[in-house]
Amino acid sequence: MYPTPGIGHPKLIQTHRFNITIILTGLLDHPTIEAYIRRITAAHPSISFLRLPHIPLFASTSVSLAAKAFDFIKANASSVATYLSQISQTSAIKAFFIDLFCTSTMESASSMGIPVYYFFSSGAAVLALFSYFPKLHEERTKEDVSLEHALDGGDAAAE
Repeated sequence: MYPTPGIGHPKLIQTHRFNITIILTGLLDHPTIEAYIRRITAAHPSISFLRLPHIPLFASTSVSLAAKAFDFIKANASSVATYLSQISQTSAIKAFFIDLFCTSTMESASSMGIPVYYFFSSGAAVLALFSYFPKLHEERTKEDVSLEHALDGGDAAAE
């Protein structure tokens, strides 16, 4: 599993029939996270964690925070591929679950013959919305892109 930085994903796994390795970036290194990892590992020996090598965040202020996050995840993709290759030398990897934002690792896992699945921790309504984005993109015209005024949100914005 390769989730975006956070600590809630392993709690959603409720089985004792297979081993799980969670690959973590170094973005959110903090003593409380390390303590959490130790507790999870002690309580569930079938869950282990691998830390990717530290990659500093990009210093550019002209790029949005979202773009920096995607660049950070993409910069870790080669390390994830290396770890998947190393793990596959000693274990049969049955599946690779990735967070919705970690698609940059999909190709390397697929090329190793590892089935890739999305781990989507949000609700079904958000998944439905995300599933609708390609249709919106397909229907968008050039005029839609060059709107002169932002939408104000209607009555909700006035409250």
